[in-house]
Amino acid sequence: MSAACQQIAEMLSEFLDGELGDADLSAVTLHLEGCADCARFAAELAATVAALHRLRTAEFSRGSRTPAATPWRSTAPPSPGRSNPSCS
Repeated sequence: MSAACQQIAEMLSEFLDGELGDADLSAVTLHLEGCADCARFAAELAATVAALHRLRTAEFSRGSRTPAATPWRSTAPPSPGRSNPSCS
């Protein structure tokens, strides 16, 4: 990743949130128009942020019957040659 791409990557969150000043906004926009890798990364970041915003917070509120997350160890198959710690 070039130094210019690194600098743009560091500003993408603020860019997507509409928090950049005019000069930085122009610099990011111009860079994204000319750099397919950064444009792809920006699109992926935008999709991730949009997906997170769509999550219904009610599903994760305190006292919800639906757990917010399932520990990966409880559903992951044991690694070959190792015992599953949850199956004692």
